[in-house]
Amino acid sequence: MNLSIKFCSAIILTLFANIFPQDCKGTIMINTDDPNSIIIINDSLRATGKTVLATEAGLYKITAKCGVRSWDDIVFTDSLNLKCDEEKVFNYSFKSAILLQTDPYDAGVYNSDSLIGHTPLYIPFTSNNLILMKPGYETKIINPLEIQIGMPVVLNFFGKTKKEIFYEKSIFKYLMGGIVALGAVTAYYKIKADKKFEEYQITGEPALLNKTRQYDLISGITMGAMQINFGVLIYFFLAE
Repeated sequence: MNLSIKFCSAIILTLFANIFPQDCKGTIMINTDDPNSIIIINDSLRATGKTVLATEAGLYKITAKCGVRSWDDIVFTDSLNLKCDEEKVFNYSFKSAILLQTDPYDAGVYNSDSLIGHTPLYIPFTSNNLILMKPGYETKIINPLEIQIGMPVVLNFFGKTKKEIFYEKSIFKYLMGGIVALGAVTAYYKIKADKKFEEYQITGEPALLNKTRQYDLISGITMGAMQINFGVLIYFFLAE
């Protein structure tokens, strides 16, 4: 009899647990040194200044903005995975924030396993180590206390450098420019030589024949230079 009662009680308790599940909540506490600071959680305005929020467990994105708007607004961002009965505390000091810059920019900034944001980014002046990550670059651990104001943190590149295609190189542009310029000069002096020769045939004046020969010589030299440029261009194309 007692065994049957215990069995029935267990079934009833299980049913109640499924029908009326216990709340799974945690607490997010945000401290700032600006009573007018704007606190945004998951893109929704939640409060200003110091904030204590009891909320369901889950993923949250926190944004804290300075209450006084200016061209260089300080903005802090954090992300967290809140668990049941967990309390997360975030401290934002707008008066002692520093601008974290990297070379190259747009590096992910992580506090432990939580993404804070991407550089350039204002961060609190604390002793907590931060992790910088960017595809193609070595991961770097930094301490905000060691950041030099105005100096970007340099990330070391370890990916493959894209090979420059020949027609994107400067030498291709120089050779093509030379071919066009020399071709134009060749055509110009060849036309002048032909005109002088026609005048010579009409007048028989020796000076016109000399001019014809001079223009033909210049035209021949520039034609030769153009052919050399063209040959070098073909060589580089085949070498690629």
